[in-house]
Amino acid sequence: MSIPPVEVVQRQLDAYNNHDMEAFLATYSPKIRILSFPDSKVMVEGMDQMRERYSVRFAPGSGVHASIINRMVFGDTVIDHERVLGLSEPGVPVEAMAIYHVVDGLIETMWFHVP
Repeated sequence: MSIPPVEVVQRQLDAYNNHDMEAFLATYSPKIRILSFPDSKVMVEGMDQMRERYSVRFAPGSGVHASIINRMVFGDTVIDHERVLGLSEPGVPVEAMAIYHVVDGLIETMWFHVP
């Protein structure tokens, strides 16, 4: 029995906020692709790039933290409107949209947009 997509995405968010790299990466497919939205330019491809990108975000003192403003679930897709701290200036929140496509209990593709 596969984990519901919304639960996978919530686990990912919890691990992100706890700066738990292994739990965070465990929610992603080994063939993960993170794409910019709306142009779908590849930002990250594969687990090695995920680890590299998020090791900076999870570094001690980074202050990275995301909260959900709104969440929509449509089948195997979860769309989050997020408020994220630590992406730019310390303590300054940034609003972002993340679209997660979950396949077989893992996030396979994610589109990310910061207006």
